[in-house]
Amino acid sequence: MYVIGEHGPRAIPVYGGEQDYDAVRTEATTVLKRIMESGVARNIATGIRLARLIEVLGGDEQIMCVSAPNEEHHGVSLTWPHVINSQGLVKRVELNNIGPKATQQLKELVKARRAQ
Repeated sequence: MYVIGEHGPRAIPVYGGEQDYDAVRTEATTVLKRIMESGVARNIATGIRLARLIEVLGGDEQIMCVSAPNEEHHGVSLTWPHVINSQGLVKRVELNNIGPKATQQLKELVKARRAQ
């Protein structure tokens, strides 16, 4: 599954069917919260993601979740899967499996970010 939106409590899991959505979302945000609080693990994860991004920019096209302004959501920067290659960000990946609960969470996130 992808986790889109923001890190921490406003992370939004996206997967087909949304079975047990509330439990999955709670687990995903709990894991992300633990990573953020630990410091070291987050830095290791960040280092691995940066290394992978550098590899992608120098090589074959891949999909990675990166933060970028999202025109569909009024220019709010969201972490979202994008196709990336040596030219940089190529295009945003359309997620066809965003169910109603994830859609509602995303709307609430965008509303909160726009109000900031």
